Amino acid sequence: MTTIAIILAIGIIILGYIAYLLNKRVALLLGRLQETIPFLKKAGLDFDAMQPFLKPLEWVVVKEGGNNQEGNVGNLGLCPCQKEYTVNTKQTAHRQMPNAGQIANCVNNPPPADPAEWKCPDDCVQVMTHIWHGWTIVRNRRTGQFKLNCHTFAQYHCKKPGDPAIDQEPEDGPPPPDVET
Repeated sequence: MTTIAIILAIGIIILGYIAYLLNKRVALLLGRLQETIPFLKKAGLDFDAMQPFLKPLEWVVVKEGGNNQEGNVGNLGLCPCQKEYTVNTKQTAHRQMPNAGQIANCVNNPPPADPAEWKCPDDCVQVMTHIWHGWTIVRNRRTGQFKLNCHTFAQYHCKKPGDPAIDQEPEDGPPPPDVET
């Protein structure tokens, strides 16, 4: 019985030390993230919209819906294979948890898709191949404030002139997960 107690005590000490190291690492990373604030402000980003990203431990996702799947990024600099995706988010602040009507408004009136951020190499052109929508509600642990984020995701793929996909409407829904290319 004494042996088991000693083993458990050693295990607890080791786990405590690992937790201490992880907390130290998180504090270091959050400190570095805070150092980016002046640069982000100078770049013109909305400080209120940045808060959940700059202080991630203060914000927790309480509800989400739609499809928040990431798109695919890859083959950068290659024509015709370069692909990327964008996310346009419309964010509204709320004192209380957003109600079903506010969420429905988000779902029925999503923000427009952002254009592709990178230019295609050579003579390729950007083509939106997929578009999908999602939403998240986050709450600030310190202040209790809620934010409803309405997202529009758009997948882009560089295509050669004359490719039939150039004239097609984007598919509704995310692309399949990328296979290592």
